[in-house]
Amino acid sequence: MPAEGGLQRHTAAHGHLRPDGADEAGKRIILVLAMHRSGSSMITRALKVLGVELGDRLMPPVAGENDTGFWEDTDIVELNETLLARAGRRWDSLEPLNEGALEGPEFSDLRQQAGALIARKMAAGAVFGFKDPRTAILFPFWRCVLEDMGITPAFVIPVRNPLEAAASLQRRNGFDMEKGVALWARHMIEAVGLTEGACRVFVDYSAVLEDPVAQLARMASILDLPMPPETSEEVSAFASGFVSRDLRHNVIGRRELTRSGLAARFVEELYDDLVAFARTETGASAIGDPARWAGILEGFRATRPLLRQIDRMTLRQEVQGRELEGLARQVAQQQAAAEAALSELSDARERAALLEAERREEKKRFEAEREGLVSELEEAETRGRARIEALRAEMRERLSAAESVHEQYRADMARDQAAEASALAAERAHALQVITDLERDLKREQVVSLERHRALGAALAEAHALRTSTTWKLAAPVRRLGQMAPGMIRAARLALKVIWWTLTLQLGARIAARRDRRRLEAQRSASPQSVYGTAPERRSGESIPASSQTAAGAGYAYAPFDPQPVARLLAEVAPGQAFHEEWLDHCAAFPLPFQAEARRQEPAQLSDGQARDWISRCAQLGGRLGPVLAVPDVTIIVPVYNQLPFTLSVIASVYRWPSRYTFEIIIADDGSHDQTRWLDNATLPRVRVIHNPQNLGFLRNCNEAASHARGRHIVLLNNDTIVLPGWLDGLVDTLEANPDIGLVGSKLIFPDARVQEVGGIVWQDGSAWNYGRGQNPMEPYLSFMRDCDYCSGASIGVRRADWEALGGFDAQTYENAYYEDTDLAFRIREAGKRVVVQPLSRLVHFEGISSGTDTGTGIKKYQVTNGERFHARWQKVLAAHRPNGQHPELERERSVRRRLLVIDTVTPTPDRDAGSLITFEMMRGFQQEGWRVSFVPEDNFAYLPPQTLALQQAGIEALYWPFYADMEDLLNKRGDEFDAVLIFRVTSTRKHLDLIRRKLPGKPVFYHVADLHHLRERREAELKGDTGLLRRSEQTRKDEVDAVRKSDVTIVHSEQEKEILKELVPGSEVYVFPWIAEPAGVLPGPEPRSGITFVGGFNHPPNADAVLWFAGDVWPLIIDRKPDARLTIIGPNAPAAVEALGQDPRIDVLGWVPDLQPYLDRARLSIAPLRYGAGVKGKVVSSLAAGLPVVTTPIGAEGMGLTSGVDAEIAESPAAMADAVLRLLEDDAHWQRLSRGGLDFVERHYSRARARERIGEILALGGVT
Repeated sequence: MPAEGGLQRHTAAHGHLRPDGADEAGKRIILVLAMHRSGSSMITRALKVLGVELGDRLMPPVAGENDTGFWEDTDIVELNETLLARAGRRWDSLEPLNEGALEGPEFSDLRQQAGALIARKMAAGAVFGFKDPRTAILFPFWRCVLEDMGITPAFVIPVRNPLEAAASLQRRNGFDMEKGVALWARHMIEAVGLTEGACRVFVDYSAVLEDPVAQLARMASILDLPMPPETSEEVSAFASGFVSRDLRHNVIGRRELTRSGLAARFVEELYDDLVAFARTETGASAIGDPARWAGILEGFRATRPLLRQIDRMTLRQEVQGRELEGLARQVAQQQAAAEAALSELSDARERAALLEAERREEKKRFEAEREGLVSELEEAETRGRARIEALRAEMRERLSAAESVHEQYRADMARDQAAEASALAAERAHALQVITDLERDLKREQVVSLERHRALGAALAEAHALRTSTTWKLAAPVRRLGQMAPGMIRAARLALKVIWWTLTLQLGARIAARRDRRRLEAQRSASPQSVYGTAPERRSGESIPASSQTAAGAGYAYAPFDPQPVARLLAEVAPGQAFHEEWLDHCAAFPLPFQAEARRQEPAQLSDGQARDWISRCAQLGGRLGPVLAVPDVTIIVPVYNQLPFTLSVIASVYRWPSRYTFEIIIADDGSHDQTRWLDNATLPRVRVIHNPQNLGFLRNCNEAASHARGRHIVLLNNDTIVLPGWLDGLVDTLEANPDIGLVGSKLIFPDARVQEVGGIVWQDGSAWNYGRGQNPMEPYLSFMRDCDYCSGASIGVRRADWEALGGFDAQTYENAYYEDTDLAFRIREAGKRVVVQPLSRLVHFEGISSGTDTGTGIKKYQVTNGERFHARWQKVLAAHRPNGQHPELERERSVRRRLLVIDTVTPTPDRDAGSLITFEMMRGFQQEGWRVSFVPEDNFAYLPPQTLALQQAGIEALYWPFYADMEDLLNKRGDEFDAVLIFRVTSTRKHLDLIRRKLPGKPVFYHVADLHHLRERREAELKGDTGLLRRSEQTRKDEVDAVRKSDVTIVHSEQEKEILKELVPGSEVYVFPWIAEPAGVLPGPEPRSGITFVGGFNHPPNADAVLWFAGDVWPLIIDRKPDARLTIIGPNAPAAVEALGQDPRIDVLGWVPDLQPYLDRARLSIAPLRYGAGVKGKVVSSLAAGLPVVTTPIGAEGMGLTSGVDAEIAESPAAMADAVLRLLEDDAHWQRLSRGGLDFVERHYSRARARERIGEILALGGVT
């Protein structure tokens, strides 16, 4: 308590006094010692105007409390709070600390921390200042810190009427006015007494509001700070913009202080002295009247016992308040429980009365039925005894025969085991070596082999159809003539091509493309640096080398870039397609220049003749398209400024690759002066041209063009790009399938096939990264849809409604170009929608063609200034981002909570089998819970379009060869990032579960059985009498039990499977996850439907058995009663026996179909005549979800809880199944009941909403919160 002896006396005693708050390096420090709610924030802001640095971590404003900011450094505030806590005080404690309480050794660590903090803060400028009201009561601590540093501070002491400060505290904190006045007195006495003799200035809060400029000048004069001119921007902003009478919520005069009776005499005297000090021009470094000051101190000392008592009462009141709140909650809970109990008691009494009445009625019926049943029972008992005796005799005979078979089986098994052991011992060493040599080659060839197999099957089918056609037979004489005169045939083929090209308006483009390709091929043969020279093979993981081609091409004034790297990429992305050939055709028809890593690209200029030729080629390509609709799906906006060759090339590429969506193109010409001026609305198909009379700049040019858009979606496309196959579908599919996505961007690829960007990262300072730059575009982590901070405006898609709602690019904040796309992404996210990058939308981007790469010149300079404006706008959001370069692997997907590794045998094919559908839907469910999902097909690590692409399009990372060789390689490289593992099927667990447990210790493993394989195998063995399969089922059972023991949670599809596993592995966590399906909406009724449908993949053995049994035992019974009935069998990989059923003219064997829904909508009913299997049957669920009634067997309905005749028809014998099928074919009312019942059943048990809840329950069982 500073009764006597201010800063001057204390510092003199220590020998460290220096004038004007300066240290030995000439640095100065100013402390603002203030009472809470005394206008200190405004006065501290005034120091900022006078050039004082206030710290690098200022507290943000708080609406309703301090709208214009606190101007307090967070580091200082946190240190003061730590200091108060260690001293056993709070900021609103009334009792002062004992003298020397903060100077003891127990605070030495905090003093060292404070010294380092002050040194760091002072390094930012010549004068550093800070404000925190706690400093006024903690100044003895800071005095020691500054003295140890050799610094004597200067002070600013804000002055405000104590009643105004107390009223503000009452409004903000609920304090009594008396406490507020006492707090004011304590803070001001501490501030005045401890700073006596120092350079200090008292500032009246009211005076600042009245004349802020005069008070600025007074503070500058006393503190020896430079005063900016009154007309300067800083002074004007402070005086006219920052200072406002609206900030003062309480206006109380001096007389009210006396009249209120809330202030002791010494408080009034203290306030009067402070006001007087605030009117001096010298700062009042010394107390004017020592005697008066002594009286003030004595008055304050007299109140200390009372203040101590008030502090204690305040603490007790808070404790009692919390206790009362707890008691009130308990009373409310007990009252609610009592009311609920009374209500239940009343309901129970009513139910008891009803039950008693029902019991009496039931007793009467029971007595009447009992006599009849007793008679029937006696008769049944007599018949049963006779039947039992007959069965016993039959069983004895069968047991005797079975024992003989068993003995023979044991002898055969012993002999077989001995032979197998001998053969295995001899072949084991050789087999292991062969497997090691072939395994890697096999994985490498599986991708190509699968596509070749599919292509070969299609080609054989086409060849067979062609050879059996009438055309082939009629053309036999022509073929014989061709064998005798091959030249004539070649001429005929060429003539037919010319006729076709002429009819389809392609002749000119084809001739030009062939001419250009011949020219470029001639260059290649003439020069080792030819445009299409072969590039060295690229190894997995290496960046693709930049092209070094420099030869001029085909009479152009520039050297065309080498298209071969991108051609090789297209061949790798889409094996079996001709995309790479079409790419080469495009680059030959529209050759463009590009210099990798150049700061400025050379311009692409055409002569007038070349320009006319290019326009003609482009128009011919567009001529293949139909006319644009009045309201197309998409409006593609291409902003251009000169660079006609690039503009024509990108439009030709849009024409070249077909899309499922209709589109129009708007060329937004921003005042070009090259041949771009020739273009008009009639030049190119589906293209409208808007010529701006003057250059608007990129942002305004795009906004102007978008105002003319007619499509539901807007796609912005730079003209220095070439789109690749699937580019437009990738963008629009993403928007159509995901209403929560507001902006989607493409994967940008350099002309040398390296990645330029796959989504962007924005760092804490507002700087940005092109994520994936320079990497292999096939990298799995760069190839799946994911959320990102922003996408480059070179290719982005948004809904037109969202674009218009946001007003497009913000041309008011940003100039010309750069950061407009980043700002748009942040505004879309602020509006509640996601921003994603869709790597399946690919295009080649000639970076630097439009603007160069030098940020010091041209349009590129706006990248710097716009970046500063972006950071200022989004500073609060960016505060949660990491500093530049820290953990980009986490920043690239900042919305991800956890990461899941999913393992299945092969890549799922949801369009081909139900098991794949559940795998895919479960991965989507984890995504909805905030998990990033990575999938690996453990059997072959194959990249298999379109299945792999379907996963990537849905935002699932697909892991494949050659980036990962096998499971151990994958876990070594990526294992640490996964938080859990979901593994499907025992075939996967027996190979990898031990490795997973070793490599990922402590990580939860969820084992999904798909179905109990051993149960299915055992039933098949019993049905077929196959002893070998029976032995295999026993080994499978052991493997499944082992997998359950080693997993944290096992997932099954039925309660029956759960009971089996709980019995086999007591204590295991087994969860029933029935299925995932969404019931259909509007459906066709029974009238237009006809026929019976079976759907199932024939890689699953029970399906083939089911179809053959139905065709052999049930179908004849149906045909006898309904000869016009038809059966359609749908599913891939049908065996020959199933294919042969197609010889019946009433049975259609279709194989795999790309879209199943039309067949389900046309069919009258679906069948699932399964005789063995396990788990929930996906084909049954899918049909019920489509509103299609199902006839199945008890095995087909197993574990689902279906009620026959309500949800489906369940029949076991051929006759019962035939009856059920015929009734559904003929009875419309029954069909309607079963259709509705199946839909309701799916809604109750299998909807996606329920599935998401179940995933949360599974995670909880695994200990994941």
